[in-house]
Amino acid sequence: MAPATQPPNGLATILTRFCREIASAVAEARKNGEIVDTRATKIRTVVTEFSYRDEGSVQHTSTLEQEVEDEWHWRDQFRFLDKVVKQLPAYGEVLAAISGEFPQRGAPEFVVTRFAQLVAAEAGTSRNGALSDEQIIEQVVALLDDLNRNAIRWNANVWLNGIWLRDETVAIDERTVLRRPRADDLEERVDIERALWGMRDRRSFDGLPSAILEFHLKTIDGGAVQRHVAQLLDALRLFRVGCVAYIRLALSNRSIERVAGVFSPGSIAAQDQKYPIAAADSASLGAYVARLLPALPVDPAYATTAATEVTPIGVALVRYRDGLLQLVTAEARIASVMSCLEALYQKAQERTELTHRLSQRVAALMRSYGYQPIKVYREIGEAYDVRSTFIHGSAIPREKYARCSELLKAVLEYARVSMNVFVQLPSDTDREGFVSQLDNSLLEPKAAQRIEELLKTMLVPVP
Repeated sequence: MAPATQPPNGLATILTRFCREIASAVAEARKNGEIVDTRATKIRTVVTEFSYRDEGSVQHTSTLEQEVEDEWHWRDQFRFLDKVVKQLPAYGEVLAAISGEFPQRGAPEFVVTRFAQLVAAEAGTSRNGALSDEQIIEQVVALLDDLNRNAIRWNANVWLNGIWLRDETVAIDERTVLRRPRADDLEERVDIERALWGMRDRRSFDGLPSAILEFHLKTIDGGAVQRHVAQLLDALRLFRVGCVAYIRLALSNRSIERVAGVFSPGSIAAQDQKYPIAAADSASLGAYVARLLPALPVDPAYATTAATEVTPIGVALVRYRDGLLQLVTAEARIASVMSCLEALYQKAQERTELTHRLSQRVAALMRSYGYQPIKVYREIGEAYDVRSTFIHGSAIPREKYARCSELLKAVLEYARVSMNVFVQLPSDTDREGFVSQLDNSLLEPKAAQRIEELLKTMLVPVP
């Protein structure tokens, strides 16, 4: 079959002609002195010293430098659009063509004006106003992708805490990498007006990362990218116990109308649990992430439909996240972790011997991963007592309060391992049925053997 070709007066052809008319108009206006660059003062942050130390500690010193450059001011660009570009023959043709091919969009003036502004600005950076064929193709393809709501490439740069690198980079897959922060990550360059009013890049306020996650993803909208970020962070929290949270998310793309930019989380996460990762972990981490991401329950915060089902495992993941990240007292975090374990291990109709059942089931599963079952049993019982005291509003006794931090670390690890197992349960294995198998494994060797065979099919990172 022969490849499809663009008709002579198709939208792509009209857009290409529009770009050339804009470039010619810019060149003519520059030649006639109608476009005059203004002197613009920029403030640049320059990092003069930088070091990355154990546990992801970043030490640096920086200075501010003033730079002056010639630029075509954005106000003058919009005046040029109104006076010149909107009078070009191809402008009306583009409006008519888009209205004809995409009637559901309504008035296309905004997207066409934005397209024209980007093309004019790019032409304006050239002293003669010329645009290469490659530049024109990039702009035309970007607009057509937006009009057709095609998937486009999004680039993400995520500043993280809770994890640090022993080596410069750790690859997760061919499109995703963890790396150490660099000096240039902390440098920025802004207009003096923005600097004077405190409107500097978000990196000035978000703190310093212990690691940076970078990836690219081809999808339709930024919401899918943010969902992917959330899933990657959950995977890193379940790979080992660490308060892995982002402090800055920067998204970029070539879109004309799909919003990118810099985002902050809106809350501060606890930072008492962190772990190192090395290049030697790349293969195991990559295999783990590939296995886990499709199995993770959909977070209601990123659900694409209102009918997304709330499951016990989904609830458990939220509670695990709360126990790991919430900046509250240790006993409050223990209560969240115990709620995670209850959502996983307890059956809907159980009302008696809750502490014993939960402690016994967690110990039974942890035994398969090398943990001492009697120690697990006692620590779960102790943590459940702390949880009950806290939930009922009573004060934690002094001798128990002193142990809360150590106890929190222990139950977080048990919850992490448990989450990995329950998330990876086969679709034909009911959660409560698996819990019953755990109960039976304490008395029946065959039941214990079935549990062991099932666990061998899973990827559960343990120390």
